[in-house]
Amino acid sequence: METAASEYVVALDVGTCRTRCLIARMAGGRVEIAGRGDEASRGVRRGEVIDVAAAGYAAGRAIEAAEEEAGVDVQSLFLAAGSRHTAFANNRACIPITREERTVTTRDVRQALTAARRVPLREDIAAIGALVRSFAVDDVRHVREPEGMHGSRLEAEMHVITDARGAVENLVACVDPAKYEVEKRVFSAFAAGEAALDDDEKTLGVALVDIGAGTTAMMVYRDRAPAFSSVVPVGGDHITSDIAIGMELGLADAARLKEDYATVEPLRPGHPILFERINKPGTFCVEARRLHAIVDCRAHEILDIVRRELIRAGVRPATIRVVLTGGTARLPGLDALAGSVLNCPVRIGRPTLGGGPGLGPEMATVAGMLLAGDEAQMGRAPRDATGNPAGKLLSWLRQLF
Repeated sequence: METAASEYVVALDVGTCRTRCLIARMAGGRVEIAGRGDEASRGVRRGEVIDVAAAGYAAGRAIEAAEEEAGVDVQSLFLAAGSRHTAFANNRACIPITREERTVTTRDVRQALTAARRVPLREDIAAIGALVRSFAVDDVRHVREPEGMHGSRLEAEMHVITDARGAVENLVACVDPAKYEVEKRVFSAFAAGEAALDDDEKTLGVALVDIGAGTTAMMVYRDRAPAFSSVVPVGGDHITSDIAIGMELGLADAARLKEDYATVEPLRPGHPILFERINKPGTFCVEARRLHAIVDCRAHEILDIVRRELIRAGVRPATIRVVLTGGTARLPGLDALAGSVLNCPVRIGRPTLGGGPGLGPEMATVAGMLLAGDEAQMGRAPRDATGNPAGKLLSWLRQLF
């Protein structure tokens, strides 16, 4: 196999339920998926690694499957991060422009961004991302591209995302350092937003809610700027556990029942659900109304937690919209239920890559890392770093992560 050179981007998402790897390359201005790996996760509970060897085994299998399909050897990758300890700080820094011509330069921007990223952290806390919110030149605020403007001071504001150092180090330890380099850690909700949100939504106000198996990660945007990030330790696995307890089933049978029959749509009269159990012979009969009640109750609880997080973010429901991603977003009727509970417009985020085929909401995080990784690679190129404003900004960001 050939080595995965600079035109390839590799993304790895070590989730509670599934570990996914995608390898993509740029072709004709669009991102093309060259290989994918999907492995049942091991050693991960509620978004945190509790067994490095087991989680590393699943990660290795997912990477190897993607490598084989793509026909390349992976050297470095982007890794999704974010546990229940995730927090954020919106931090500002200001530098003077003392030159006689008072023109903002690339060096000034880099210096302001570096200063804005300096958030005092305890020893047990690590930064996993730093995103530009906006610039200000003198009294002109909400500046997107300050270079070339004139003024006496430049202010930068950044959204710095942090996590527990132990959680981050355990996650990175799942990637075999003898084979692969973790090029960058990417907050999962930010990655999902890169794949599932459009510019208008970020401008008008949107909350990306990524409901996975063990956690629900959120990121709120206002005026195109990240304003709030959080992770709560509740997700689709809680629905599975409720079904297992309520129906007196094993977890594997409960997971199959949820995948094939669970819904929060209005229930219509129908026949009982009959299915073959995995570890016991014979047909098992489930009352559809009972299953619906169990799933609906937990789904309401998850969405109520999301509502409380939005309140904590200072968001009034009528002023924002919500986009749902993650495997649990595939639950039929969840978008309508969320609209009712949250009292705002809600849609399911299904990512596309450069006009390619659409992916399910469960692929939003790993797909978004491909997009972020591709942009970071463009930021490395000298021609983009000097001639393209987006490339310049991305090259600055690359130095700050």
